Amino acid sequence: MRGHDESRYAVQRPGIEFPWPRAVVAETERNGAYRPEPDVAAVDDDDAVGGKRFTETAYLLTEVVSSTDEDLTPASFARWIGVTVRLYREHDPCQAILVAEQESVHVTVHLRDAGGWTHRVSTGLDDDRAIPSAGLLCKVGDLHRDTRWQPRRARSHRTWPVDRTTPWRERRGLRYTLDACPVAAAPSRGPPAPKAACRTRP
Repeated sequence: MRGHDESRYAVQRPGIEFPWPRAVVAETERNGAYRPEPDVAAVDDDDAVGGKRFTETAYLLTEVVSSTDEDLTPASFARWIGVTVRLYREHDPCQAILVAEQESVHVTVHLRDAGGWTHRVSTGLDDDRAIPSAGLLCKVGDLHRDTRWQPRRARSHRTWPVDRTTPWRERRGLRYTLDACPVAAAPSRGPPAPKAACRTRP
């Protein structure tokens, strides 16, 4: 994002201050000034660098849907995430909203243009996702990286060959450390024997 627009910065869970429509806020049964906190938001760099807890301007709002977002609001019996998206659409500076499900590969991107809001749903890891206003162009799988839907590849572990050239009775007097460096065992009497030099691994 900074490569696309250095004046913007992505931050986690900022409070958004805005004169939200009372009708939508009423569905949440919130009292007083309502300051929603998206999981991630693109805000002005000055707000982020200044360490502000609240901001009046957010260009991209992102929500990762949890189990509580599937609950119904007490007033309208609509899904919480649906009411949240409707609320975010009322934020004038907002140009894009990204909603990602946790329990499935399901990403919805809402974009604002001159004609209003449009949205597109993607359910495949290889689907392309683009948010031009944020300079984002990636695969849906990139958004799910290091999750159960797109797990990190396990690193291969190298096994070291067993020394079979030394007779067993001679090898019995050696103990091997975790890094496969042979160390001479101390004799039963007398001072401890010096450690043997670690051989270079093949």
